Amino acid sequence: WEWRTGKAVACTKCITGPFLSSAEIPEWRTVLLGCGNGYTLKWNWQYDDIDYLPWMSRGPFEMIAMTMKLVMACKNKALAGVGALLKGEKYITQHKFLDAVLPEFPSIENSYKCLYFINDFFFGTSFGATKAVAYVPTYLRFVTGSADGRVRYWDSQTGVLLNVMRGHHGPVNAIVGSLVKQEAISGGEDGTVRVWCLEKGVQKFLFIQDYGGPIYSVAIYPANRIVVAGSADGYVRFWDLNSGMLLCAINTGGTAVLGVAINPSGPLGQILAAGADGYVRVFNPR
Repeated sequence: WEWRTGKAVACTKCITGPFLSSAEIPEWRTVLLGCGNGYTLKWNWQYDDIDYLPWMSRGPFEMIAMTMKLVMACKNKALAGVGALLKGEKYITQHKFLDAVLPEFPSIENSYKCLYFINDFFFGTSFGATKAVAYVPTYLRFVTGSADGRVRYWDSQTGVLLNVMRGHHGPVNAIVGSLVKQEAISGGEDGTVRVWCLEKGVQKFLFIQDYGGPIYSVAIYPANRIVVAGSADGYVRFWDLNSGMLLCAINTGGTAVLGVAINPSGPLGQILAAGADGYVRVFNPR
């Protein structure tokens, strides 16, 4: 949208479900979109060019081999053991489907599409929705958080999956990238905030709140010293990234805090909290 006029500049859609999260790569006029089917869309809105990044993406050429391997595994599984007894309608349906989606000479583009259809047809969305996505400005990369509890680190230019980090016991609801380091902060359904070293793929800090409910939103101060999290109990909590100490907690009024943001222009440190009751509350630092 053009915010001054309210005019729509560009539009795209996901045919398999809702968009659950978004982030921008301003240098490339590109938007990252987290989808309900577990995929991440990299959309250049200026040229209306879209790349679909599956959850297990390891680079475009490897995708072709992975697609072929998955197709053969599906065919062999249908023929083995008890599957041999199912050479009726289910067997015919599966093979008609595979013949329809599998190109004779697979390219990078149709391998992505083929892999998406195969996963959706045979496995549903077992890897979970992409519930959170954030841009990491250093080295032009981004991170995603999924319903399978994993944080994934991607190369924005090639679409290569660089690291997969495990730690959350439940879906990752929110994620934010550091402005100055190769780090990300995620908030999960398990009520924890975790700080990740993206280059090494390891967890640096674990912040546990007294209340055990889900964390729905996270933000980080520009100086990269304080992380902010909004929780289901209606509190916004502040942690020091250097010491790991809980600095303070603000009661916003009792409803879940679904979004938090830091005012970049001032007053310095001003926090905006979006509640489940439909209100946005503003808190100024003392």
